[in-house]
Formats: sequence, structure tokens, C-alpha cells
Amino acid sequence: MVRRLKSLRLKRAGRNLRAGQAQRWDRDYFESLGLHRLRGTIRYPGKHNSWRRETA
Repeated sequence: MVRRLKSLRLKRAGRNLRAGQAQRWDRDYFESLGLHRLRGTIRYPGKHNSWRRETA
């Protein structure tokens, strides 16, 4: 996750990148912006089995 986001930031900054600026773009930096790594299955409260058909 961090490697891809850092790559996108570098591409966008281009020549406007200051010395040492890219080194602070680590996992903590991106999490401070509200970005979190999503892993596994996301379960929403009250909707975890609503997609299945009920069998009688």
C-alpha cells in the first residue's frame, strides 16, 4: 500500500519535490490522513447474511 501511494505522490510532485520530503511518506503519514489498509472481508452490522437466499 505505502509503496504505491508513495509512487503516486512522487509522480504528482515531480520537480516540486523538496529534499527529504519523500522520506516522511510512510505508513504513519498515510494513516494520519485517514487512509487505512483494508484486509479480509468487510462485514457491515446487521447485513452479514442478507445476500443469501433463504431455503425452506
